[in-house]
Amino acid sequence: MGIYVKAILLPFEVTDEQWANTYTEALKLIDAYDFLDKIEDRERFSKLNLAWHYCIKSREREIDGQIGVAISGALNGCIRAEENTLYKNLDNYKLSRKGFFGDIHTATKPEGKLCNDALFDACPDNDWLSEYQDYGKMVFWGKTQGYDHHNYLLAIALLFEDRLGKAFTVYGDITRGQIKAAIEWANQHLDTPIMMPARMDNAQLFTRLSAFVPREHLLNAFMNLIYSPKNEEINEFINKHFTHEEIMTCWAGEISHCSPGTIGSSRSFLRYFDMSSDLELLTRICIPKFTLQEYVKEMASIKVFEAEKNTDNPIASDPDRETPEPIEVVMGKMMAMGLSNNVTKRYISLEQGITKLNDAF
Repeated sequence: MGIYVKAILLPFEVTDEQWANTYTEALKLIDAYDFLDKIEDRERFSKLNLAWHYCIKSREREIDGQIGVAISGALNGCIRAEENTLYKNLDNYKLSRKGFFGDIHTATKPEGKLCNDALFDACPDNDWLSEYQDYGKMVFWGKTQGYDHHNYLLAIALLFEDRLGKAFTVYGDITRGQIKAAIEWANQHLDTPIMMPARMDNAQLFTRLSAFVPREHLLNAFMNLIYSPKNEEINEFINKHFTHEEIMTCWAGEISHCSPGTIGSSRSFLRYFDMSSDLELLTRICIPKFTLQEYVKEMASIKVFEAEKNTDNPIASDPDRETPEPIEVVMGKMMAMGLSNNVTKRYISLEQGITKLNDAF
């Protein structure tokens, strides 16, 4: 288990000049923060057959015969996580290997049906995109564990996404609050500001995904990738761009994986009521999965029919929080999952609820 900032590149959709210019800008951000680079020196104590490990501020250096920058954490306090390496030469991301122990060689752009949008790799459970040949290359994939350097590494990744467009995308354990904070910091050190990524804008993301995601999977992909608040505003956007049947199918797909009376079931109901007050639609979705008794118990547990209630949830993560929660806090919350206060902010009158239930069941 870990906390990641992941970034993927379509190396054959980027020119050497584009990469070089963006890499040069990234060096400004690397210089502006004290990233940690772990050095291994096997020469100094070679007679004792010992390796000397020490930490320095990340800077451009030779890494396995190539020039780049290694980032393993925050130098202040020597807070280490896993290493992420940024290479100066674009060709490093065009390399492939023949066989597990075979020779590394420079690959050519693959043939076949290609998706020229790196969002392809960010789509969860994208087996339905098997018609496309995946040719994305990971740039960042090491765990940050939510430590101090997390947002600053995110800023570098967002710089590349802004400059390289659809050929680069950032995903992982990040929130809209972290994105805003990372961009605000980065723009203090750059001549040309970074703009918000497509996943922060409903219309931009919808347009991007519509170009390659099959219509029957489009809403699910959109809901999984968008960083906008899951509220009535996004529900209005969804109702405008998707049919009633598509919306019902998407929610039915989520709820079909939940067993009545479980935390997963409560969370699905909470997500639904964060966005919509359409009790009739939810009831229609749940009829194949829930008995009347199970459905009423679920509604009672999230207190949707109560006007006065405490909706504070100390276990829930705040998507607008600017600083990441370190892995130790995240694991602690997982262990305390039973203390989660799964109560919706939505209120529907009991009379209205009884009417809808009578009509449906």
